Amino acid sequence: MRVGVKVVKKKEVEEEELSSDEEDEVEALIDPAKAKAKNKGPKKGRVNTKMKLRDESEVVKFDDVAGIGTAKVELQEVVDFFLQPEKFKESGSKVPKGVLLTGPPGCGKTLLARAVAGEAGATFFSLAASEFVEMFVGVGAARVRDLFQQAKKQSPSIIFIDELDAVGRPRGGGGSGNDERDQTLNQLLVELDGFGSDTQIVCIAATNRVDVLDKALIRPGRFDRKIVIPKPDYTGRKEILQVHCKGKPVDSNIDWNALSGETEGFSGAALASVVNLAALQAAKSSRELVTMDDFQTALEMETLGKVLPQGLGEENEKRLALIHSAAAVAYRCLCNDMGDISFVTIVARESNAEGQLALAENPVALRPGAFTKGFMRRHLRACFVPSIAEEVFYGFDNCTKVTAPYTGRAREIANFFVHNAAMSDENSEFMYYPTGNVIEVTDFLRAEREEYRLPSTTDDRYARADEEVRRLMERQYAAARRFVEKQKDAIDALAKVVMEKKTVQAEEVKAIIDKHAIMPYDDEEFPSAFATDRKLLKDWNGTKPADYMVGGLAPTSDSD
Repeated sequence: MRVGVKVVKKKEVEEEELSSDEEDEVEALIDPAKAKAKNKGPKKGRVNTKMKLRDESEVVKFDDVAGIGTAKVELQEVVDFFLQPEKFKESGSKVPKGVLLTGPPGCGKTLLARAVAGEAGATFFSLAASEFVEMFVGVGAARVRDLFQQAKKQSPSIIFIDELDAVGRPRGGGGSGNDERDQTLNQLLVELDGFGSDTQIVCIAATNRVDVLDKALIRPGRFDRKIVIPKPDYTGRKEILQVHCKGKPVDSNIDWNALSGETEGFSGAALASVVNLAALQAAKSSRELVTMDDFQTALEMETLGKVLPQGLGEENEKRLALIHSAAAVAYRCLCNDMGDISFVTIVARESNAEGQLALAENPVALRPGAFTKGFMRRHLRACFVPSIAEEVFYGFDNCTKVTAPYTGRAREIANFFVHNAAMSDENSEFMYYPTGNVIEVTDFLRAEREEYRLPSTTDDRYARADEEVRRLMERQYAAARRFVEKQKDAIDALAKVVMEKKTVQAEEVKAIIDKHAIMPYDDEEFPSAFATDRKLLKDWNGTKPADYMVGGLAPTSDSD
C-alpha cells in the first residue's frame, strides 16, 4: 500500500447508543401493535441522523480507472491539494470546494471519485443524495449537517454525493415546492459555503441531469468545477476491457481491437458486464481460460438478449428478413473503410426477433474530422443497399418496412452533405442563407414553418439546394442498385449459408464474399459527383445538366 493512503473501515466509526426514546421508535417500527398497546407510537421528527461510513477496504487508484479521457488530469489538481497543500497556500490559489462529475450512466463517475480519495489518502464518505430526504421535514437538513461535521472531524476527507439531482433540483415557489427537499438543498448550500480553502475537505458529486440542477448549486464557489465523463471511445473501451480482465484467466489470443470495435456505444458498466458474462460462459463450459468465443457469446447476450425459443415462422419469412442484412454485409465487406463485420445471425433474440448483423466501427474513418466526401457517398449508398436487395430478389411488392430506417438515414446524410458539410458543387451558395446564417439540417426539414423560411421569396437557392440533394440521392441509389445486381450471387450465397448455420462469424462471412463476389469491385464505377465531364453527366442523366451541377462549367450550346 502506498505511504500516506488511509483506508477507512466501517469498524473505525463509533456506533452511537440508542436512547430510550429511539429504542421505543425502533420497537414501534418492528411491532406497531405492541407499541400502540404501550401508547408509545413512533414520534415524528425524531430520527438518528448519525451517518455511517461505508466499508472502503479496497483502495482504488487512478490506474484502476480507464477510458475516461482527460478527467484524470483535471482531478489530479484535487489530489495535489491534499498531498501538497502548501504549494497552493504559497501561490494564493484556491482549489474548488466542489467538483461536479456529469455524463451518461455507467461511465465510472463513482469509481473515479473513489480513485481521487485513494490517490490522496483521504477519508472517503460516499452516499446517495436520496438518503438525505425523508418524509419528516428537517431530517434531510440534519443529515447534511451531520455528514459535514464528520468530514471535518476526519479531514482530510472527500465527500461523494451520488445522484445529486435527487436533492439539487430548483427550489419551489408559490407553495408548489417540496419543503423537505428545499430545506435539504438550503443546508447543503450553507455547508458548501462553510469551509474555506484551508480546510482539507472537497465535495465531489455526480449526476446524469446537470440541466435540472438549481443554479445556486453550480455557481462559482460551490460546485464550480464541472467535469464531463463521456462514454469511452475506441481506445478507452480497449483499456476498460483489459482492466476488468485483470485477475481473470483470459486467453492470450484475445483480439482486444476487435472487441473494442464491436462494443461501440458501450459504457464502462456495460463493458464490465460483458467481461463477467464471458467469464460465466467459460465456467459453464468447464474451460480454464476465457476465450474469444466466450466474449462473442457475451456480446450477443448483452446487445441482443437471450435466445428466444422460436424465431420467425416460415422459411420464406426468415429469408426475406435476412436478405437485406446479407446485402448490407456484402457491401461493407467490399468497402474497406465502412467497418468490419462481427457476425450475421438469423437466431431470434429478445431485442430482435428477426436476427441481425453486428457491425464494428472503423476507428480511423470515424475519428473526428476524418469524414471524407468519398466516405460519406459510400455511407449514403450503404443506406440504399438493403431496400434495393429486397426489391431485386423478391420484387417491389414484397419489400418490407424493415428497411425504412435506412432510407430515412439516407435523406439525413444527403442533407448534411449539401447543407452542413458544404461538399456539394455549389457549396458557397448552399451553405448560407442570403442573410449569412448557416443552414442547419433541421431548418431544411422544417422549412414549411414560418420562422424557418428564407427572408427573400424570390431567391431560388432553397429549390436549387433541394434539387442538389435529390440529384445526390438519385446518383447514389443508382450506384447501389448496380452493386446489388452485380454482386447478387455473393449476397445469395451468404444468405443461404446463414439460413443453414443460423449464425456465421466474420471470417466465414468474408470467405464467402471473396469466393462469390465479382472482383475487382470498382467503388467509383459511377460518374463522380464532382465530375466536370458534361457529356458523361448528360449520358448518365439523360438530360442537359444544370449549371450548378458541374461547378459552373455549363455547356455553351446543346451540342455538348
